[in-house]
This record gives sequence, C-alpha cells and structure tokens, in this order.
Amino acid sequence: MSQIVTKSGFEIDIDKAVLDDMELFECIVDVDKGKADRIPEMLNRMMTPDQKRALYDHCRDENGRVRMTKVETEVEEIFDGLRDPEKK
Repeated sequence: MSQIVTKSGFEIDIDKAVLDDMELFECIVDVDKGKADRIPEMLNRMMTPDQKRALYDHCRDENGRVRMTKVETEVEEIFDGLRDPEKK
C-alpha cells in the first residue's frame, strides 16, 4: 500500500497492485488523449467505492457540485505520489 497525500490534503491508500491492470491502463491512455468521459471508469478501477466517494466529497464545492477540474488535479497528484513516493 502507498499512502498518498495531495497538496490540498486529500489522503488515500492505494494498493500498487491495482495498477497492474490492462483495462485501467487503457482508461489512463484514453484520459491522457483527452477522453475525460473515461475518468469515472478509471477511478472505479483504482479506488474502492468508499475512496471514490471520499475523493468526490473532498472535491465538492460550496454549492454541492463535484468539480471535475478539482478531481483531475487530485488524480494527477495521486499518480505523482505513486510514481514518486517522496513527492507526497
């Protein structure tokens, strides 16, 4: 398990074994190509339902909306933390 803490303070434990998933990789490639509609599937493959809900709650604004730009930023920082554990 890798504990990741983003700059905004979101904390998550990710099992690096989930990254060894070809379907997750395909989602990541599509997201990198600008296919943002694949982000929910990517999150479902790398997080538990409780973790995803916590991420969405963390990214929720004062009007109750889960900001996509905030989710994207948090996910980028999660991947940065997985690549470089010292970057926490």
